[in-house]
Amino acid sequence: MKRFHILNLLVKDEPGTLIRIAGLIWRRGFNIDTITVGKTEISKVSRIVISLNSDEHILEQLKKQLSKVVAVLKVSELKENESIVGELCYIKIELNDKKDETLNQIEANGGRVVHSDETIAIISITGNAQEIDKFITTLKNYKINIARTGLTGIGK
Repeated sequence: MKRFHILNLLVKDEPGTLIRIAGLIWRRGFNIDTITVGKTEISKVSRIVISLNSDEHILEQLKKQLSKVVAVLKVSELKENESIVGELCYIKIELNDKKDETLNQIEANGGRVVHSDETIAIISITGNAQEIDKFITTLKNYKINIARTGLTGIGK
């Protein structure tokens, strides 16, 4: 039975690493829901966090295959109760004549206004995917543009 999984990889920070990992996952028939990459506290080592749906047996095979990639230093899974996982979302919203009321509503629902002028506001919100989706639905009456980072996380 397929379920949602989050893989946490520590990799050498060198050209081609991401494409080799994404290619391996693609060749196994997986669809990556989100993928994020960032530097770590270790020089020349990056963290890649990948979310995907898979059954347990296939996921274990994938983790073993990822471990064999020369640039991969460590593969682990971020379990829900053993890690902190979230994403960042920026939302650009067109403001109407009720600008102050709109901005107050945004902040009351967990958003943070990072820029505004007379016609637009740019909001940031962090949290899990469900929290961000819920926040976005509060803006259904506005014209919006969305940029989401995808999941990232770290073990406790």
